[in-house]
Order: sequence, then C-alpha cells, then structure tokens
Amino acid sequence: MEKYIAFFETDEQAENVGVVIPDLPGCFSAGKNFEEAFHNAHEAVSAYLEGEAYPRARSLEEIKDEWEDWPEWKNNYNFVVGFVAFTPMPSSQGNFGKRRTRNLQPQFA
Repeated sequence: MEKYIAFFETDEQAENVGVVIPDLPGCFSAGKNFEEAFHNAHEAVSAYLEGEAYPRARSLEEIKDEWEDWPEWKNNYNFVVGFVAFTPMPSSQGNFGKRRTRNLQPQFA
C-alpha cells in the first residue's frame, strides 16, 4: 500500500477545499467540504493510476525538499496535510492489475 501525501487547501471563506497530490503530477481535486474533498481525492487518484505503474510515495520531508511548488504552497496557502492510501487489488486472473484507494483522516502539519 502506498500512502500519498495530499494537501487540502481551504479558501478564505472556507467554502471549498482543494486537494493536490504532489507525487502524482496533475492529480488534483476539490469539494465543498473536507468529506467531499476526501471522496473526490479518492476518485482522482483512482483515475490517475488506472492502468499505470504507480510511483513511490515520498515523505513530507522529501516533498518539502524536492517539490518545485512547495515554496509557493508554504508561503501562500492555508492547508492541512493528509494522506490518500492506494492498494493494488488482485484481479480474477491472480495479478494485481486493479487498484483501489481509501481515504485516511488528515494529519495536521
């Protein structure tokens, strides 16, 4: 199982929550609240990784050191750090072609 770090950003009025997964470039989602944002992040990760080799999940420290958008996020966004877990599921043929994700509660940084 890979646990991908996700940044959950709230707007100034806390009306919407945006989600970015730094280890999956271009993978993002949003929701009207944290619950909907978690659900939509699950769907986004599932769609992103459909039929693809999945990358190793980096630690928060690695993301801070390596992710080119980190300085902008650190200085300009109101966000919490959470995870979206990804687990390959065996298919009927016995290989691990299908995948599933599950949402974990955010861990505040």
